Amino acid sequence: MTFPRVRIAPELSESYFHEGEISSTEGLDYYGNSEYQSPLSYEFTHTLSDIFRAILDNGMEIRNFQEYEHDISNGFAWVKNTGLRLPLSYILIGIYPGDLGNA
Repeated sequence: MTFPRVRIAPELSESYFHEGEISSTEGLDYYGNSEYQSPLSYEFTHTLSDIFRAILDNGMEIRNFQEYEHDISNGFAWVKNTGLRLPLSYILIGIYPGDLGNA
């Protein structure tokens, strides 16, 4: 599937370095890509350095880290139409030394 290239600057409304919780009653059906009112929920954002530090500080080794353009949340569908290639998901594998043999 090919998407037309649209040059629109995204509107950034939140800091990457957000602290504290984010509360919301906005839901998104990942399969149907439709919005709905959901029960109150709380989200917490973590920077990549927060995630890497937590793994390393707990004695784990990072075995693999790979970023992908695929949006697993369906919340960034607009990116496809911009022509931008942004990391929208990743896989991070960490293990404790000696676990899983040669993983």
